[in-house]
Amino acid sequence: MIRDYIKEEVYYREAKRIGLDEDDFVIRRRLRSKMEYLASAEAESAQPDDAMLQVLLDKQPQKYARDATYSFDQIYLSNASAAKSAATLAALRAGQNWHGMGDRISLPTALNGASTSDIARDFGDNFASALAAQKQGIWVGPIASGFGTHLVRIRVVSLPVKPKLADVRQEVSNDWRDATIKDRENRAYQALLDGYTVRIARP
Repeated sequence: MIRDYIKEEVYYREAKRIGLDEDDFVIRRRLRSKMEYLASAEAESAQPDDAMLQVLLDKQPQKYARDATYSFDQIYLSNASAAKSAATLAALRAGQNWHGMGDRISLPTALNGASTSDIARDFGDNFASALAAQKQGIWVGPIASGFGTHLVRIRVVSLPVKPKLADVRQEVSNDWRDATIKDRENRAYQALLDGYTVRIARP
């Protein structure tokens, strides 16, 4: 171990003496990373208080709001014509029992409290977006998904509300820490840069 340490030290000193560290891209990036770490290390262990987190939450409440949720029933129509869709929709609105209607599909016929992101994952983004424009309590459609078309009856909609700090504290705290690290790193770099005169030579 002693011999290996001596060998490493000799090579390190000789490499610096002949300037091998000056034009090595990997070494330059490693040294830059160390300087950036030193500039932001203090922020890694900093703990924001509730007032600081609340200010950040108030600036971007929509970022931390939960998705809207939907409880709805759906009937899948595979490659249905406009006439068939209209006839099925009329029968549903007239009170016909909807269970067993439509074509078979692996998707559930009824969902309860499904978030917008979950619906988008199962039915597609266009289907999830279309739900927001539909009336509640009546059968509507057809609404297109990645599988075909659907007739839908929305039973309950829970719209997103401004989140409470207690519910999203960890997310807000993580964002605060990321912003604080970046700010301290930028200020530390600017302080170093102010000590240099930079000239850009144009060919």
